Amino acid sequence: MNTNNTATVKQLAYARRIEDSLNIQMPDSMDRYTISQFISSHQKEFLQKEQENNKLIEYRIKSELHISDIAREMGFSIIKKGHYLTLKEHDSVIIDTEKNCFWRNSKIGNGSSIGKGGSVIDFVVEFSSMNSTEAIRDLAQRLTGVQHSHAAFQKNVAVSRKAEKGNKKELILPQKASHMRNIFAYLTKNRYIDPEIVQEMVDRKFLYQDQRHNCVFVSRNSDQKPLFACLRGTNTFSRRFVGDLEGCDYNHCFFIDNKAHNLVVTESPIESLSYMALLRRNGQDYHMYDFLSLAGTGKYASVLHHYQEKEYGEIIIGTNNDSGGQESNKAIHKLCQNLPVKLIDQYPEQNDWNDKLKYVIGHGYRSNYIAESKDITDALEARLDAMMMSDQDSLKSECMNFSSKMLHETNLLPNNMDPYIQNYIQYIQKTYPGKSFKEVLAAEKGHDRIPGKQILHNYNRKQFFRVDLTQESALSL
Repeated sequence: MNTNNTATVKQLAYARRIEDSLNIQMPDSMDRYTISQFISSHQKEFLQKEQENNKLIEYRIKSELHISDIAREMGFSIIKKGHYLTLKEHDSVIIDTEKNCFWRNSKIGNGSSIGKGGSVIDFVVEFSSMNSTEAIRDLAQRLTGVQHSHAAFQKNVAVSRKAEKGNKKELILPQKASHMRNIFAYLTKNRYIDPEIVQEMVDRKFLYQDQRHNCVFVSRNSDQKPLFACLRGTNTFSRRFVGDLEGCDYNHCFFIDNKAHNLVVTESPIESLSYMALLRRNGQDYHMYDFLSLAGTGKYASVLHHYQEKEYGEIIIGTNNDSGGQESNKAIHKLCQNLPVKLIDQYPEQNDWNDKLKYVIGHGYRSNYIAESKDITDALEARLDAMMMSDQDSLKSECMNFSSKMLHETNLLPNNMDPYIQNYIQYIQKTYPGKSFKEVLAAEKGHDRIPGKQILHNYNRKQFFRVDLTQESALSL
């Protein structure tokens, strides 16, 4: 065993997380053996601390973030109902402001509960397409690292409510960047939307890039005054970032007026663009439709607003193929039940229209493909590093267990991923005979190829590299 072999980037990153969390000093030596021993010695305590931190964050969310304020952010209209609050859009919902909980009389609750409900986290899950983990991550963004008091939070809420009684906040758009490179790369290469459609959206001032490299989707009135704007992050290595700007008109939402007689309703601007791309690929003119993106599932009142403006002959309801999308579909049907308009339900076969586009466009993605993230590519590269270690290396077993935990943290199973990792090892062994993992990583990145991405890409396509190994280049696994 060569104890002078330097630890991998992933091991060092994990060790630094332990150092920061437990407030302990990392070893001076950066060799793999020393760092592995450091991780092993403190991993149990670190994971316990992580669990405690997660519980603390969840407690703070439930105690500091009021359901009524989150409901407003989601575009709902709050109405007072006796000692409680309700929603204009869902009159069966009751919000208890003192206990900061809600229940929904139209749905069956658990046990003796009078209706389905719960905390602010449950509220977000109920009225969005997020699961509980995604809801906690989204709500946690509203909690700063500064330990502010509940009284201070109440003061901020009071100021916010006072402002709501005054004039509506003005919609202020973020400043434009000097170029559009990030949004074009993101929308065309990551989302597979036709460059011509993206360029049209830019030319018609529905889309631009801000100085933080976000996609800014803007909808305007006939005088070109912005009425609605939402952001979508373009960094594929970070957690999903979306958000509406303050001052949005939720009667308008993100609306593309093509002077058409029929309307297509989707949940997000990217899904509207994806729907356009699918029509275009099918030889149809997407300008024959207007498009309305709800920027979520709870803002469906905008459908009625735009019908009253234009009296469409057909409304295609293209919400997502999940529970949130189905609930939104039902709400739109109820909203329009007395209108002389033809309602057409059109769920994508996959979860949403961008997933459908990715499937149709021929990249081989299955309906249940795994979306790329930095956590996933890091876990795959840690597993790759461990599998490339010599069987004689006494640390291999420990590194295999460590990488297995990293995969499980990202909801991946080693048994599913290992065949693709092993195939990648065969590929790089033939391409870079005798090279170490670090040397391979440097060489691949020099060619703008990321091992973790390539392994995930093959897994999603359910294909392997074609490798014809000779006896001289065969790798002992």
